[in-house]
Amino acid sequence: MMLGPMKKRMVTTGVIAFIIPTIIAVGVFMAYSKKKNEEIAELKVKAATVEKYIATADLPIGHIVTAEDIEVADVKEISAPVNSFNGVEKLIGQKLKVPVFKGTIMTSSMFYELEDFVREDVRRKEFNMISLPSDLVEGDYIDVRIIFPTGEDYVVVAGKEVKKVGSSHDSNAIFLDLTEEEINRMSSAVIESYVSGAVRLYAVKYSNWYEQLYDEESVDFVKRYEETVEALIEASKTTEEVLVSGEKVPMRDESGEKVRNESGEVIFIQEPDKIEIRDVIKTEEELEDEEIAIAMNLDVEDVKAIRTARKTKDKVLLALYSNKTVLTETKIKDTYPVRTEVAALIVANPNILEELDAKYNIQELESRRFALLTTGIYGYEYSTPEEVNEVVLENIKVKLDEEIATQKTERSEYLQSIIRAGMVQSQTQAQ
Repeated sequence: MMLGPMKKRMVTTGVIAFIIPTIIAVGVFMAYSKKKNEEIAELKVKAATVEKYIATADLPIGHIVTAEDIEVADVKEISAPVNSFNGVEKLIGQKLKVPVFKGTIMTSSMFYELEDFVREDVRRKEFNMISLPSDLVEGDYIDVRIIFPTGEDYVVVAGKEVKKVGSSHDSNAIFLDLTEEEINRMSSAVIESYVSGAVRLYAVKYSNWYEQLYDEESVDFVKRYEETVEALIEASKTTEEVLVSGEKVPMRDESGEKVRNESGEVIFIQEPDKIEIRDVIKTEEELEDEEIAIAMNLDVEDVKAIRTARKTKDKVLLALYSNKTVLTETKIKDTYPVRTEVAALIVANPNILEELDAKYNIQELESRRFALLTTGIYGYEYSTPEEVNEVVLENIKVKLDEEIATQKTERSEYLQSIIRAGMVQSQTQAQ
């Protein structure tokens, strides 16, 4: 039955009226479904847990970890530090360089690394000319600063652990582990304080050294992986010689026309072999997990996880590694400008501080004065037990103060003379 124009229009209108809402409904449903799937994936990430090792008790600095100190616990994967341990064999026997509180997830940054033990230029040095906080104890962290009469105040060495406080002869002594460069900078600062009594070395404690020297930050390890792979591929570029066999090409006469045989077929000849120089470059698949892990300073297992997530397009795992929390050490810079002439003095006389200690007995005199003020010990060549009283002790103190002041003046003049001599020599050589 034929439909009239009016009925056709009505049918068409009805079909369109049905299709459009259907398309809209399907679109809305798909958008809703996609959003729900994304929410479910996000919830899975937030809810996902992994097994990590945590401390079973508060552990002090320097503690050697045993099996009793740790236990396995389920923690949220999204909040687990990327450098947390997966294997107990990597934990047992390691030495803590920071305090760890009960329930804390164990991470590699909490422990001394191999280079912390084998640094060849680190030496433990004793200093007794630094003004110390009265409550300073072993294990505190300090900055050693220098202040000049002009008010200029600089950091000589920063973030140093006090390895020991006091010694058998001087309770004002401290021991610090310093690199060769730090030793030279400290020596320069000490000489400056010897040259001028108005220059003072002093130590300041960190109020909360763990939080001040270490920091948590979020790192995009997926991006770092991509950048590392790109750099390794670029670094792997080499060239190689390739022997290329000559091709068969048509023989041509002097006019450039192809030469043919009696049957009219083109005659072909073999070109000679040749050597070509070609670039050789690794692909991402050819890079080893260990190679990437070393370049990223990341655990091999984490590198494997990132590679797998990229290959399988695992959005959940990629999101996890795109925002990982790591513990980093805050680098505090020294600001003390070493004077050229003082640096030259140290280079010319590497043992200058030891020579000064041997030449002047200021340290011994100050130890006597300290003992006199804190314990009332007399004992020196100034008196006998029958003669001791407050007047005698005060006289001893005055005599000690005079001797200390005299020797400090002589030491200052001596240092100034050899510094001037070094400057004159440098100027002469320059001319």
